[in-house]
Amino acid sequence: KQEAGAHALTSTLGNAVFLGLPIALTIEGWAKPFVSAMLIEGTLIIAILMALISPRKQDGHALSRTANFIFTPLKNPLVFGMILGFAYSASGVPFTGPVRTFFDLLGRAAGPTALFSLGLFLATHQFPAFKNVAGRISLIAVTKMGVLPVVALTTAHFLGVTDPTYRGALTLFVAVPSGVGCFVLASQYKVYESETAAAVLLTTLLSVLTISTVLVAFG
Repeated sequence: KQEAGAHALTSTLGNAVFLGLPIALTIEGWAKPFVSAMLIEGTLIIAILMALISPRKQDGHALSRTANFIFTPLKNPLVFGMILGFAYSASGVPFTGPVRTFFDLLGRAAGPTALFSLGLFLATHQFPAFKNVAGRISLIAVTKMGVLPVVALTTAHFLGVTDPTYRGALTLFVAVPSGVGCFVLASQYKVYESETAAAVLLTTLLSVLTISTVLVAFG
């Protein structure tokens, strides 16, 4: 179901760009592995999550439904924009003049716009009774802030990743709260909005502890 896809999205996609990256840039050796993780998440993980949250094609041949499941994420502006970004980067053509200024302004507006949309939703929507959503929100928080870091560090251990800078950057990457983009995407598909907004708020509060722990342990 789309609700399950939105739940997976919020349990996985972190606020790496606006919260994690500024921290990683201030610690020597963390920037490169952190950005590498961002690129993998931005192209592969988000595409999978978009497929899970997108409406399903219910009729037609199984092959047609499978193709629809695979290619639907490519129509999403987030995924399509990243593909265009990689293509432009590979071309080697530089941004200059007014074009660079335009995209700089557009990029800086992304974070504040997402936060504004989240705040507007929280201010104008009546949430369901807490007892009806507490279990789902708590499960998202436990998965995002607890299970995901344990899985990531365990995997790194078995893969032989011993460099403390890589382990620190990885831990920071998975310990950041659910990203505001989760709410933006849930709103786009009109599914799981209340749960996503509440989970972003809760995990952001919890990230004060998780990020502080990462910096003490690896910083």
